[in-house]
Amino acid sequence: MKPVDTDALFEKFMRNYMKENAGKFTEEEWEDKIPVLFDEFGKTPLQELGGESPSSYYGKMSGEELCALLERHIEEDVPVSDHLCNALVEGDTESGLIKFLDRGTDEELTSYAVNILRDKACFRALPIYLDYVVGVDTDENMRELMGEALIEKAADFKEELLVAAESAKAGGEYIAEALASLSKDDRIYAYLTSQFRSAGKNRISFYAHLLAKYGDERAVDIIKERIAEAGIKYSDYAELKYAIEALGGEYSDDRDFSSDASYRKIKNYKN
Repeated sequence: MKPVDTDALFEKFMRNYMKENAGKFTEEEWEDKIPVLFDEFGKTPLQELGGESPSSYYGKMSGEELCALLERHIEEDVPVSDHLCNALVEGDTESGLIKFLDRGTDEELTSYAVNILRDKACFRALPIYLDYVVGVDTDENMRELMGEALIEKAADFKEELLVAAESAKAGGEYIAEALASLSKDDRIYAYLTSQFRSAGKNRISFYAHLLAKYGDERAVDIIKERIAEAGIKYSDYAELKYAIEALGGEYSDDRDFSSDASYRKIKNYKN
């Protein structure tokens, strides 16, 4: 089936409506009216769609047809309409979309598939997301996309995340962030504190943030060990101090950061 640029049809629909109703609404009222008109457009029969409305046009397609159409949209560089995406979310498209997660697939197509599968709350895709996250040769944009999807469903994938955490050579930060969103478990605590202890200077704030988010007060003493390190940057010091306090601890050791560029920048901004 040939892809149709329904976004362009909506723009045409909008122009006609605005022309017919010129002067009736303020600029703010027009902004509020756009989503209303978009819904109305979705129910409007269009000649370009064979007399079907966008909603019924896509709604009548099978899951296989919808996935094939999405692929053609990407291949032919035709904008993907929200109406098509809605039909993909509502339709029997899970298996077809999962095929688009295969490595070597066009990244834009994979991105659409992941986002639609997230809207479908698809559990079957979680092992694939994890495979991308821990893959040493995964493109960083794809790692981030899959990592965010994994974090969102961490509660459904806890044991698999813990297993992966033991041997992951890449993507550890996404596994840690996913685990930090879960309820208390000594295995999670051990992993998060291990990552924090071994974190390089450029990741220390990130893992301190995760420990604060996880909320296990046992981490206070561990954070205090690193905040006392010589040469710590002011920005990291501030993040670690916040984590200590967020976990119910206190830290009041005065430090001289007058030679720290980030400290001087913050102080000058406040003054």
